[in-house]
Amino acid sequence: MRKIIFIAIAATLLFSATAFAASKIAVVNVPQVLGTSQPAMEVKAQLEASVKKYQDILRAKAVEIRDLQAKREKQKKILKPEALESMDKDIREKAFKYKESQKEYDAKLKEQQAELKRPMYVMLEKVIDSYAAKNGYDIVVNEVPGVLYVSKNNDITAAVIQEFNKAWKTKK
Repeated sequence: MRKIIFIAIAATLLFSATAFAASKIAVVNVPQVLGTSQPAMEVKAQLEASVKKYQDILRAKAVEIRDLQAKREKQKKILKPEALESMDKDIREKAFKYKESQKEYDAKLKEQQAELKRPMYVMLEKVIDSYAAKNGYDIVVNEVPGVLYVSKNNDITAAVIQEFNKAWKTKK
């Protein structure tokens, strides 16, 4: 009985190894694709424009707060305590609104980033699937730091970037 189980396990492993060896495997460096492709550059430019817009708004609010603080410091000896308290209250309110605006803009940027990247990821997955099917690859894996060696014949990163750029242009 043990011999039969052992033979069955050995046969299963042998056939699995043979089937795996017959598979055509490709490797894609997805971070490189997402860092150098045209879609990634366009998304990055849109996000940078939004960041700059929000930074400019926040910078203006910060300048307004600093100006109020400087004005308070200059006038603190001549103003009545009620006027100083009013200025302090105004400064605190503006500082609070500044922090709230910061949180709001961070949330908007994260949402915009997800919104812009989602279609890019979906298209990249379709491009990889299409390329693999067209070129007879059974398995496509992401190049990871633990992989010690990948033959240049199996690295399809450059081809995927080209196909990704073409697909992105036709999408527009």
